[in-house]
Amino acid sequence: MGAPLAVPSGAFSFFVMTKMKLKLNRWIGWWALAGSAALTACGGGESAAEATPNAVAGGLRAHVLQLNATAGTVTAAEAARQLMDFGERTFPNYFPGHQATQVFGPYLYRYYAETGNYLAVYNGHVYVTGTAFGADLVDVGALSQFITPVAGATATLTSPSTGKAAWRVAKAAQVELRDASGNVISGALSCSSDEPVALSVAADCSSITGQRLGSHSITVSSGATNAKVSVKVVPAAQPLGQQANADALQMVVTVDGRVLAWGHNINGVLGQGKSTSELASLAVPTPVKSADAAGSLQGIMSVSVGAGVALAVTEDGEVYSWGSSFHEQLGRTLPNSNLDFASLPGKVQGTTGTGSLNHIVAVSIGDGNAMALADDGTVYTWGAYAGHDNTTTFRKVPGIPSGLQVTGSWGPAVAISAGWSWNSALMADGRVLSWGFRNTGGGNLGRADATTNYVPGPVVTADTGAVLTNIVSLSAGYMHSLAVDSSGRVWAWGDRTSGQLGGGVNSSTSSFATLVKAVDGGPTLSNIAMVAAGGNHSLALDKSGNVYSWGLATSGELGDGPNRSAGNGRNLPAPVAGATGTLSLNSVVAIAAGHNGSTALRSDGTLIGWGTVSFGALAQGSTTVTGLSAVPLAALGETGSVTFM
Repeated sequence: MGAPLAVPSGAFSFFVMTKMKLKLNRWIGWWALAGSAALTACGGGESAAEATPNAVAGGLRAHVLQLNATAGTVTAAEAARQLMDFGERTFPNYFPGHQATQVFGPYLYRYYAETGNYLAVYNGHVYVTGTAFGADLVDVGALSQFITPVAGATATLTSPSTGKAAWRVAKAAQVELRDASGNVISGALSCSSDEPVALSVAADCSSITGQRLGSHSITVSSGATNAKVSVKVVPAAQPLGQQANADALQMVVTVDGRVLAWGHNINGVLGQGKSTSELASLAVPTPVKSADAAGSLQGIMSVSVGAGVALAVTEDGEVYSWGSSFHEQLGRTLPNSNLDFASLPGKVQGTTGTGSLNHIVAVSIGDGNAMALADDGTVYTWGAYAGHDNTTTFRKVPGIPSGLQVTGSWGPAVAISAGWSWNSALMADGRVLSWGFRNTGGGNLGRADATTNYVPGPVVTADTGAVLTNIVSLSAGYMHSLAVDSSGRVWAWGDRTSGQLGGGVNSSTSSFATLVKAVDGGPTLSNIAMVAAGGNHSLALDKSGNVYSWGLATSGELGDGPNRSAGNGRNLPAPVAGATGTLSLNSVVAIAAGHNGSTALRSDGTLIGWGTVSFGALAQGSTTVTGLSAVPLAALGETGSVTFM
């Protein structure tokens, strides 16, 4: 039999061997949950919040009787399949996605690694166990009391097999439709979204794109046969968390939704529940702990780490923060008001200071400035230089900067990036807005004005003074910024005293966006998919998986090899060296630039780092080694392996 993904050793053996006993309180809770769906289905009765267990059971029995009137004869395996499909559709928070049915002895079961729950059928009865239901195997009733095996069509999303779609990312899809007898219907299928604003689907069912977080349904049809399938929209995965302001510090999100951290534990930013005096650093990737320190933080899609503070986005669109709170950049009330840092994660509060910020798809943290992007394109900021007015007043809870409401003058945003005490946002129409601290002569905002810097305004180009447009991605660094346009060219603005703008110049600044030149000094670097602006250096990843660097090199952050022919800097792009110090780094799928180091994630799951080795920043297993490495090194995994995806 196939083992469930990421199940702890022996977990299902314990699941099967546990004494089968009915827990009355769990039974009532489960009936209340299932009964609310049954009452809705039969079109009447009390609301789920008002229904007593007896009323719920009565409503469900009425529903079963109604279904029995048209019941067909199906096999036990088909009845179990219908039940488990029903559970996934109706209770996606407990049984997310569409999991494969597995066999263990007499049990047919499905395991949901995301929630740690099991759903099983044996001898006509339904069983649950796991995180939500407790360690004991709980018999919650006869199969017929939950779903009568009726002659009805069912639909399943077979790809993506997780049943999830990332926000604003078109995903290839495959849908399976079964007729009343459980047979797969061959031939072309048609699909339509029941909530097109939240989830779009190709008419031929070949692709899906999520627009709003949460579970949304699709109607799948073939002639007169149709059924519904649920898709959960989640934030897009952003595995690398290093930012320009992260000093000797790195974080990465694993495929199972944990955050691994290593490097300098300034202000408790490694999330181990310990201050800097208690834990100076870590040289091996270590899971960030949960809010109660009982386990590890779970269900994370992306992380951003800056100057001693980190933010993380959950699959459900909430935000955790930990580390420094000097400028209120944690966005929440600390459990210990005598401290100005939090060494364990806690949820960022809502805009009224209560509840939690939600519907968030991306976060970015700079120095004291924090940003979040909602699924409707609204930008939230808190901490320093929030952009709500012409001041530097710290905001303790998230708010919306001037003009950045979805209905505001700039329209919805699609990406955000925080620099050192300044912010930037990419709008849906391809313009870039910036605001916050403007370094004297630094040009980091890419704007000529000096009187309205604290509120959002557009970045402009140097050659014409026109607004920069057609941008598809951006990255804010310490005092410079990079952006990629729709044709794969790179634009840069801000401080260029170390050559970090890639224009062949090592002096002065550029207050307007200019094009980064090619490796040989030609007009433009091209075919670029992603950029990362660091402390005083820059990285670019092309569409073939090759990495280029330029700017300051004093800490080895350019990855220019053992001979370091570039000396202390380079003002034109050049390939990053390979792991042997020769040839070039390739097969890369994501990059990140810190204050004095760089990171790349390769397609084989290897995490590569170069730059300062102090505080264990390159995850080589030692916190006492100092110096630098201009040659990319493979990071150790949490168990000594090197695979991160």
